[in-house]
Order: sequence, then C-alpha cells, then structure tokens
Amino acid sequence: MKKIISLMVCLVLMMSVCLTAGAAGTTTLNGKDSVTVGSEVELIVNVKDCADASSISVAFTLGEGVELVSGSWIKTGSIAKFDAATLKGALGGLASPDVNGDLFKLVVKAAKVAPNGVEVAVIVTAKKGSDEIFNANAAKVVKIACATHTYGEWAETKAPTCTEKGAEERVCSACGNKETKDVAALGHKYGDWTETKAPTCTEKGAEERVCATCQNKETKDVAALGHKYGEAVVTKEATETETGLKTYTCSVCGEKKEEVIPVIKVESEAPVSSDTTVETPDTDDTSSTDVDANADADANANADDEKGGLNTDILIIVILAVVLVGLAVVLIIKKRK
Repeated sequence: MKKIISLMVCLVLMMSVCLTAGAAGTTTLNGKDSVTVGSEVELIVNVKDCADASSISVAFTLGEGVELVSGSWIKTGSIAKFDAATLKGALGGLASPDVNGDLFKLVVKAAKVAPNGVEVAVIVTAKKGSDEIFNANAAKVVKIACATHTYGEWAETKAPTCTEKGAEERVCSACGNKETKDVAALGHKYGDWTETKAPTCTEKGAEERVCATCQNKETKDVAALGHKYGEAVVTKEATETETGLKTYTCSVCGEKKEEVIPVIKVESEAPVSSDTTVETPDTDDTSSTDVDANADADANANADDEKGGLNTDILIIVILAVVLVGLAVVLIIKKRK
C-alpha cells in the first residue's frame, strides 16, 4: 500500500513539473520577411510568460544563404556573452529577474539569393538557480531576392479575348521572382454585313456581321424602302353631280392609294329679265330701208365734220405763215435803213 501511495505522489510531482514547464511561455523571432541580396536583416528574440529567472541563454541556427554580422543582448546582466563561432550566448547576474519582452538582437547578412527563403532558428532557455524554468524555440524564414533581376522572355499565362485582357509573366533566373503584365484585349474582327431580313416598303430590314474570332454577332437596322407609286389611273370619272376617283399603285408591293377627283363645274347662262320686251321684227321691208338711210346720213355728216375740221387747220397754218413773212419783211427794211 505504501508503495502505491509513493508512486502516486511521484506521478503528481512529475505532472506538476510538466504543467509548470508547459505553462512557462513562448518565444518569437521578429524581423523582415524578405530582403534583397547583400542587405542586412535585424532579428529580435522576444520572450513571453516566462517566470522570474536568474539566467537565460540563446542558441541560434542559420540556414544556407545568410551570414552572421553580430549578436547582442537587449536585457542586461553582470555576465553577457555571445560566441559568434557557436552562435550561442548566455546572460547571468540579471539586473531584473523579469526576462519577458525583447531579449536579444541578431543581425545577419543576406549572402545569396534564396527565393524560397532561408530559415533562422533560436532556442531560449531560462533557469532559476540550477532549475530550468523555461525552454522554447522559434524560427523565421527570410526570402532573399536579387538586387537586380535577370528576367527571361515573357510567357502567356492568360490568353486575351476580344473583350477581356490577357496576362503575361516572366521569371528571374537567379531568384525566381515573377513579374506580370496585362495584354490588351484583341477587339472583335467582324466580317461583311449580310442581310438577315429584307426591308419592305413599310417595315425595316436587318443586317448582321460575325466576329471571326469569337463568333459574336452585331446587328443593325435597314430603313424601310417606302412606296414607289406609278402614274395615276382614273377608276371613276367625275360628273357634274358626283366626284370621281384616281388610283396610284406601288410598283414594289402593289399597295394602292386613291385620290378624289372633284365634281365637274358647269357655268350657268345669265337669266333673262322679266322687264325686257322682245319686239318681233316687222316683215315689211320699209323699216329696213329706213335704217339704211339713216346710216348713210350719219356717215355723210361725219365726213362733213372731218372736212370742216381739216379746212380750219389749213387756215390757221396759212395765217401763221403770212405773219411770219410780214415779220421777216419788217426786219429786212429796218436793217437797210
């Protein structure tokens, strides 16, 4: 029975130690994720949830592609060591037993290109007296790219279409860095327009063309032709009382349109006044003879008047001529005197 109790006590003590160690805390390695070849990288070791300690140590592992530049403690103590050859350091005689926070700074140089990254790892161990109270590790992968890339030819990664851009890519032969660029959309390459619906006199038609690359179709309307009417044909003659009709026929579709011919207007004779008395001519030849006689008399009278007027004009001319001759004679006589 005593043996069983002793065994249980040992198990409890072991579990207590394990739980204490498991709850000791964590460590991280912080710094840049990627750099160019030839540059330096600063990595900081950080400790969290570590109990008060009397000493603490670090041990680093560097992957191929980085070289050590320096290592230094951020925390202070009476004993601070770091061996560049073994990449191990120790800090004792701590100014403060609290070692949480930034603990150690490691500086490495990116010596050669490593597109997939180089791992830097650290193990942190803390002790209180001779008892280990903290043990944790951390790692950081740093990608190292070329300072000047050496790219190959552009290769298509996405083919352009008529409406969508494509893409091309080229890769640095030294570090594997990739560079991409867009490729402009091709644009449609249409053929000639072809008729898909013939236009009529009253309805629009349609035409279509097809892209030779993607078979996209583009359509457009074609204007209606409009009627083409010929000469009018009289289909109903107009009368004095009814209108007529004349018809026009479209030579394309046979559509007909009619036009009214106005009623024929007839001018009516002037009405005879009821006051007018129409005398019936006498059958006797005497009236006819009298009319002829009167006409002759009038003609003779007109002739006499014309002769009288002519004689008067002649007389006036003669008198004027005599006066002019007399004046001329008088002037001549005066000049001779």
